[in-house]
Amino acid sequence: MPDSTDDIAEGISFQAFEDDCRLLATLLHDVLLRELGPRFIHVLERSRNLAQSAVSMRAAGMEDTAAVVERQLEADLAAMSLEDALCLARAFSHYLNLMGIAETHHSYYCALITYTEVEIVLTAHPTQINRRTLQYKHLRVAHLLEFNARPDLSHEDKEMLIEDLVREITAIWQTDELRRHKPTPVDEARAGRKMKHPGLWSVTYDVYVQFLTIFTDFLGLHIVEQSLWKAVPHYLRRVSSALKKVTRDVSLLSRWMAIDLYIRELDNLSFELSVKRCSDKVSSLANEILLKESASEELKDNTWNQTVPQRNTKLHHSLALPAQLPSGADLPSCTECTDGESQFRIINLPRNPSRPINFWSPCSCATNHWNLVDTPETLDAVTSYLDLGVYSEWDEEKKLDFLTKELKGKRPLIPPNIEVAADVKEVLDTFKVAAELGSDSLGAYVISMASNASDVLAVELLQKDARLTVRGDLGRPCPGGTLRVVPLFETVKDLQEAGSAIRKLLSIDWYRDHIIKNHNGHQEVMVGYSDSGKDAGRFTAAWELYKAQEDVVAACNEFGIKVTLFHGRGGSIGRGGGPTYLAIQSQPPGSVMDPEFITYFQEATPQAELGFLNIGSRPAKRKPSGGISSLRAIPWVFAWTQTRLVLPAWLGVGAGLQSAMDAGHGEELRAMYDEWPFFQSTVDLIEMVTAKADAPTAARYEEMLVAAPERRRAVGGELRRELARTVRCVLAVSGHSKLTAHNRSLRRLIESRLAYLNPMNMLQVEVLRRLRRDDDNRRLRDVLLITINGIAAGMRNTG
Repeated sequence: MPDSTDDIAEGISFQAFEDDCRLLATLLHDVLLRELGPRFIHVLERSRNLAQSAVSMRAAGMEDTAAVVERQLEADLAAMSLEDALCLARAFSHYLNLMGIAETHHSYYCALITYTEVEIVLTAHPTQINRRTLQYKHLRVAHLLEFNARPDLSHEDKEMLIEDLVREITAIWQTDELRRHKPTPVDEARAGRKMKHPGLWSVTYDVYVQFLTIFTDFLGLHIVEQSLWKAVPHYLRRVSSALKKVTRDVSLLSRWMAIDLYIRELDNLSFELSVKRCSDKVSSLANEILLKESASEELKDNTWNQTVPQRNTKLHHSLALPAQLPSGADLPSCTECTDGESQFRIINLPRNPSRPINFWSPCSCATNHWNLVDTPETLDAVTSYLDLGVYSEWDEEKKLDFLTKELKGKRPLIPPNIEVAADVKEVLDTFKVAAELGSDSLGAYVISMASNASDVLAVELLQKDARLTVRGDLGRPCPGGTLRVVPLFETVKDLQEAGSAIRKLLSIDWYRDHIIKNHNGHQEVMVGYSDSGKDAGRFTAAWELYKAQEDVVAACNEFGIKVTLFHGRGGSIGRGGGPTYLAIQSQPPGSVMDPEFITYFQEATPQAELGFLNIGSRPAKRKPSGGISSLRAIPWVFAWTQTRLVLPAWLGVGAGLQSAMDAGHGEELRAMYDEWPFFQSTVDLIEMVTAKADAPTAARYEEMLVAAPERRRAVGGELRRELARTVRCVLAVSGHSKLTAHNRSLRRLIESRLAYLNPMNMLQVEVLRRLRRDDDNRRLRDVLLITINGIAAGMRNTG
């Protein structure tokens, strides 16, 4: 779930937003009254009123009185029955989700774009906490709110709309919010495509036309049409030992869904194009296609046909689609009707002259995203089997010499009957599947934790070897070209050396010629925000990312190679997230821990319990036995967000700014904020996320959950003092009088949630305390998971 509040900025109509919030709150209240009765409504209203009173008192500076009210609320929650706690958590969680729907509905953004190429990425990151069933219902509520905003609604229309909203909210309440089973990688791919592809398919061209209209009619800019339409890829991460099967299954699933979308579109088009006259050229082309298809024997042997009942054979043949579109089929069919006689509108399809639309291009590209550890282990097995030594023990120069020599050769390196461990065989077999599917199905191979030029060449060698083997097995060339190999630089050390690694890579004649010949002289490089932020803190990571991008661009320019920087930005600020328009503005031109801290993190946050959410197929850690360093960035950020400390987003910022100001650079920092978009956007994001942080809430987790000794609890006190210092330093640099002073809408949005969010945190602390004494209590676990859902909705982000 992205950090959605950031994008709102000043772009929200608050009167309409509050009207919708009141409407949805009233309808939810009515549903709860009908479902649970007046006794529970009294419990809910008491909790909400106590929380709102405490919030108001704190805003008025009455800290001590607010603390008294909060202690009363804590006592109520501690004495509450498990059933009431479950219902309260669900009620507040649903309200925060409904409020988020209204907020998104009323938000708008504005950004100036001079040149852009849009490529949509659907990631398999497990950050969507809501079940797909609820996502559909939330979309339905959003559509109803949109309909409600129409000025021409009659009284009858309004009544019907309210009935529909009540029906949807009732269904939401009666739906289980929790995933009861962990999804597989194929489940994730299917879910992403079912939720996103139909919408993308229907709106992409509309957005494209709007871009053209705005840019050409209002801004007077020249648009290169093909730069705005590209395939829709989907991440496929290395999340399973059965990677070969996962790769094939997800690719075939993508193809099937792409075909389904095209069939639906063609079916609609057959009714829309009901004209009985056409040009001789169109008529001739249609007859040519029909004749070719009727004469083709391939159709008879296709398994698609074999499943068709005999009585439907005629119908099935009449609906058969051509196996390959004729040349020029991507062009509008009515372009020659320029005589003014045709009353039918010209049909504009998104198109790229260099790549005609075919049955696979949109919606079917996938990206293999593997951890680097797979490749050296595989080459270790191969070189050891061939008595060449152990690959991973070689220095970089020896690796490059070996890899370059093998890449220039014409024979496969790996014997067909090589005996290797099962995990190594899985990697080799997956490369063969990739060769069989081709680059039209698998767009890129992203190497996680890349650091050297040899990392890229190793993948190129395994890819080349697999293609030679598959070509021999098939008796024909492999489909498509080789996959793009994309190094992903993630840690601070790797980011610092990214430019040097790219220079070394491009200095190798074979690789440079390969890039020019097979990838149009284009190198793609990915930079990772999640692990760099976890590695060094948000501020240091932002600066190292900025410098790395400059160096990578410079390296590619030195060799005359075009470069695309793929930003692995997470949804939350702690993983590099934030408003997309600020990220675009801030791009470069051309473009160790204390053991007590570790224990504190494990005790003071719900990190250990996040795995029960079943929101993704990947484990929380890269290595089961690893510590925090092996913990993935998503649960790291997610856990701190739940406690409202939001530590990964700001840790280190205050110390860095304070050091600079103490050295006499205060005026320079303020000038940088005023004049440098990168620095200003980074500081503004830190200011926004510290406004969402809440030190008293974080202290409550520590008080209730962190065991002795005192030195462990001292860690929390130090972190909260560091948060306060960060706030002071950020305000000193930005010149703002208080947090979000420049963005009143954002401040109102944050404050409007607190009456529901604060009780959720108090309830979560109480449930965690009980659950850690009774960890087999499934009912308690359900309450905890619902509070996690609700807090994520209230904070507007997960990890």
